[in-house]
Amino acid sequence: MDETRNKEGTKASAVAISANCILTALNIIVGMLSGSYSLVAEGIHTFSDIITSIIAYIGFKIGQKPADENHPRGHGRAEAIGGLIILLFLGIIGYEIIETAIEHLLNPSLIKAPSIYAALMAFFGIIINLVISRYIINKGKEINSPAIVADGQHQRTDIYSSAVVLVGIVASNMGYPILDPIVGLFIGILILRTAYKS
Repeated sequence: MDETRNKEGTKASAVAISANCILTALNIIVGMLSGSYSLVAEGIHTFSDIITSIIAYIGFKIGQKPADENHPRGHGRAEAIGGLIILLFLGIIGYEIIETAIEHLLNPSLIKAPSIYAALMAFFGIIINLVISRYIINKGKEINSPAIVADGQHQRTDIYSSAVVLVGIVASNMGYPILDPIVGLFIGILILRTAYKS
C-alpha cells in the first residue's frame, strides 16, 4: 500500500510540475510579447504552482518515511509542514503581484491593450488548469495526502484567474485597457485569499 501511495503521489507531483512549467513559460512569454500585465502576473502565479508542487512533493516524500528513534510516530507531520510553507510562499507571491499592479495603475503610461494572442493563451490556460487540478485533487484524495490535495486546490484557483485574465484582455481591447492591470491586482488578491482560506 505504501509503495503504491508513494508511486501515485510522485506521479501526481510530476504531472503538476511538468504542466506548470509549460504554462509558466507560455504565460510569461505571450504576456510580454502581447503587452498583457495580467497574463505575466498569471505566469508568475503559475510559477508559484511549480514551487508549491515541489514543496508538496518533498513533504509527501518525507511523510512516507517510517518511524525512527527521533520520530517514534513517523514523519507524517512533514506533509502538514509542507502545506504551511506553501501558504507562506503564496502570501509573498500575492503581495508582489499586487504591488506591481498598483504601480501600473499609478502610471497609466505603462498600460496598453494586449493583443489577441494573450486572450488565446488565457483560454488555453483555463483548459489545462481544469484538467490538471481535477487530476491532482482526485489523486490526493485517493492516496489520502493532504499536501497533494492542497496543491490541487491551489491549481484550481488558476482556472478562475485565467478566466478573469481572458475577460480583462477582451475588455481592454474594447476600449478599457486599464482593466488589464486591474485583473493583475485581482490575481494577487485571489492568491492571498487562497492562502487565507487554506
